[in-house]
Amino acid sequence: MRGLVAAVSFLTVAPVPAGFAPGREDLARAAPWFPVAGLLIGAALAAVDMLAMTVAPLAPSAVVTVIAMSLVSGGLHLDGLADTADGMLSRAPRERVIGIMKDSRSGPMGVFAVAGTLMLKAAALFSLAPEGRMAAVFLAALAGRCAMAAALNLGTDARGPEGLGAALRARASSMTAAWVFGVLAAAGWLAAGMAGVWVALAAAMVTALLGFLAHRIIGGWTGDVYGALCELVEAMALLVMAMFVTGGLR
Repeated sequence: MRGLVAAVSFLTVAPVPAGFAPGREDLARAAPWFPVAGLLIGAALAAVDMLAMTVAPLAPSAVVTVIAMSLVSGGLHLDGLADTADGMLSRAPRERVIGIMKDSRSGPMGVFAVAGTLMLKAAALFSLAPEGRMAAVFLAALAGRCAMAAALNLGTDARGPEGLGAALRARASSMTAAWVFGVLAAAGWLAAGMAGVWVALAAAMVTALLGFLAHRIIGGWTGDVYGALCELVEAMALLVMAMFVTGGLR
């Protein structure tokens, strides 16, 4: 259970139980528990969306839900998205890209990436009928955490053994990557039928594409890229659900 507590602590701003402070050994156990943490996060966000729809019109309630999705991590994943966009879209040499990503200030590409992602999430969520929104929010949150778990078990860490990713991937296994996407596909089928399976496929494709770009540009994954992955997968999951409902995917 320490692995689950470490996963929840790492992925959310939820308070850590008294006397528990995840160490490197706990983080090494955390990645396989990311899907379970994603289930919990998704259920909580679906409840937030249901409550938002009962007290506000559909458009504002969609924005409230998207804000809640970002606040779960304290905005950390959005910060990772901004840093990743600023660095990887700069066309600078590898070391310069990593330096840009470490800079706490956001440049124009970072602002553009964050604003575009948030608007896409809100628009996709608003386009869904109320009865389908909760499933979409649940699957988006789960997909983001499953994608992070898969990424931690594939590829390398760009910052070497001193990076946080090195601790998280200490017990990396391709079987874990398969397991997390299997959980996502099964949960997707149960929650939304074929649309949920499409969400799992889209999450796998975004993970593969971002992983390819990260390895090509900076030599592997970083904490910022993991955060960017979660945000991008969430947005893609909501978009896929919206496209399926409107007939774009069958």
